[in-house]
Amino acid sequence: MRYLLYIGLFILPLSIEAKNIDIKCYVTTDDGQYIKQYSWPIGHVNKHMQGLIGQETSIKSLTKKTIIRQVNECVPTYSRFKLRNAYNLDEHQIY
Repeated sequence: MRYLLYIGLFILPLSIEAKNIDIKCYVTTDDGQYIKQYSWPIGHVNKHMQGLIGQETSIKSLTKKTIIRQVNECVPTYSRFKLRNAYNLDEHQIY
């Protein structure tokens, strides 16, 4: 019985980390501010957010790629942004 408990304690964190969460981020690029959507493992969201800075990304409304210079705010896709500019952009941007 004790061995089953130990096995369960190792499997539980693995099953939690394996699940992804859909995130939207309000980012500043070389070409302006945009909302980008991502899907990241739950336990690694902060790591991925920090890794966005300096990344080349595509924006639907642009015909070229652009570089992310700042990550202003990230929230789950079902949540609203707290920053007013992000909230307004999110209401009007087509993904």
